[in-house]
Parts: sequence; structure tokens; C-alpha cells
Amino acid sequence: MYSPVWQTAAAAHVPIASAAVSRGRGVLPSPTSVVNTLFTLEDVQACYGGCFACAMRMPADAVVDLVDILRPGLPHSGLSPLCRTALALRYVRGGSYVDICAVLGVHPATLCRSLWEVIDAINATPSLDLDFQMSRYQRRLGYAGGIQRRRASPFGDVIGALDGVTVRQEQPLASYVQCVADYNSRKGFYAFNTQAGCEADYKFRWMSCMSPGACHDSTAFASTRFGKILLDPTHELTAALISAGNCLVADEAYAASEVLAVPCPGSGRGDR
Repeated sequence: MYSPVWQTAAAAHVPIASAAVSRGRGVLPSPTSVVNTLFTLEDVQACYGGCFACAMRMPADAVVDLVDILRPGLPHSGLSPLCRTALALRYVRGGSYVDICAVLGVHPATLCRSLWEVIDAINATPSLDLDFQMSRYQRRLGYAGGIQRRRASPFGDVIGALDGVTVRQEQPLASYVQCVADYNSRKGFYAFNTQAGCEADYKFRWMSCMSPGACHDSTAFASTRFGKILLDPTHELTAALISAGNCLVADEAYAASEVLAVPCPGSGRGDR
């Protein structure tokens, strides 16, 4: 009677492992070292060409500003702060780790380590806190002026932009949620509908992740505490925004209001 396959494999593995250890080597070869030479913005831009802004989800000047903010909290040896930040931005943008490592010339373990280093640096940076401070008039003036300068916009009253994104998750258990199908987004995977708002420097100032993936953006926003405030014209903050003429902009997935500017139906595509 033959031994089970797993026993045979295990018995064969013992002399192989013993020989490897006796020679001072591991059973599996260590990954070859990858030399990364991406130190400047131009180096990283060359990897993506004209698709750089799309790959990073922000223009080059915003990436440089973010790197300058995170630099004190990032390691001073190894990869440059710019390369670490680019790795993290590309990954959270939804890029495949295989493609990221191939394009930017790093090992997967380096990508994983850099991602957490950047996240830790973000969490430790007070200036990146999620705090819109819309009740402060001077802060709203700063937001409006920044958007007008960056976008060369004729409008001087826009203080931020609002949008939703589906954040992928594993299929939830039926014992944890009321309806599993509610989390199956229109993109074909289970997700949360995450609402977020940013200002001129592409910094997120507000976010909410409490609606299932199948939820419409307008409904998801209306169910948040921030959304309920902005949809109530009698609220103190909303009344102040209306009085000052300030507003947020969003796409046509949202309902227009006195403080939420959206395109006319059917005209929201492109930069028109």
C-alpha cells in the first residue's frame, strides 16, 4: 500500500530542506534585489507619460505639495518620499500591484511597506485631518479663492467638490446585513458607497462610508449627517452658506439645491 501523497511529499522535503540549511540557504530563494532610481517628479512622470494625472488621480503640482507635507513623516532612507507617495497613490487609485511593481521597479513587499508608511504619515499629519470647518467664514474664503485660482474659474463662490466612490469589499454575510443584494454595486462587485468632499488642493475634508454599494449617490449623501445639514435651509450652517452665496459642486447624480450646484441633466460629461 502506497503512502499518502502528503506523506511522500513531506518525506522528500526533509532532505531537500536539510541540504539547503547545511549550505546556509533557505528552501526558497530570496527575491532578487530591485534597484529603484525614481527620485524626481520627472522620473515618475516618465513612467506614465500623459496618463500621470489619471494614474495618480491628481495633477503633478498637487502630488508635489502632498509629498512636501508627508516628507517629515516618511523614512529618510531607501525609496524617495516621492516614489513612496506615488506607489501609495497608484495603489489606492485601484492599480494592480503587479503593474505598479513593474512600472515603478519595486518588489511587492516594498510596495506594501511603502503603502503603510504613507498611510501612517497621513494619519500623523494634522493638516490633513478630515475637517471642512465650513462654519468659519475665513476658511470658506480660502477654499473659494483656491478653487478659482487652480481652475481659472470665473466663479468665486465654490468652496468644495462632492462625489461618491464604490469601495470594494467582500460579500457580506446575511447574518450581518439586512439585504446582501444592497451591497452589490452596479459595477459588478460588492462595495460600500463612500461619499467624500475635497477642496482646491485635492485634500479630502469630509467623508462618510455608511451606505451599501447599490445605493444612489444622491440618496447616500442625503442619509449622512452632513447631507442632512446641507439639505435643511433652516440649519445655521446652511443659512450662512446661502447668505454668503457659497456652494459645493457635484455631478448630475446629485439633486441641485441652494448650496449644491450640479450640471443640467445630460450635460455633465466632459469639461463643458
